[in-house]
Amino acid sequence: MKTTVTPLLLTFLLIVTACGTSSNNESEAGKVSYELTQLEDKVFMLDDETSVDGIQAQYVVVDGVGYYTFLNRPNRHIYFYNYKTEEI
Repeated sequence: MKTTVTPLLLTFLLIVTACGTSSNNESEAGKVSYELTQLEDKVFMLDDETSVDGIQAQYVVVDGVGYYTFLNRPNRHIYFYNYKTEEI
C-alpha cells in the first residue's frame, strides 16, 4: 500500500504546483506587435548533385555578414551564400 501512495502523492503535488504558478511571459508577449513585409525573391544556384529532399538550410551571421547556408548530407558539402549578393 505504501508504494502506491507515494507516487500518487508526488503526482498530485506536481500537478498542484504546476497549476499554481503563473508566468508573466504571456502578458508581455501579448504587447508585442509584428508587421510582415514581402521582400524580393532570393535565388541560390545549387549544383546538380544537391537533392532537395535531403537539404538543410539555415541563415547565419558571420562577422556581421549574413549568409544562407546549405548542408547537403548525401554529397557532404556545405554551401555558404552571401545573402545580399546571392554569391557563393
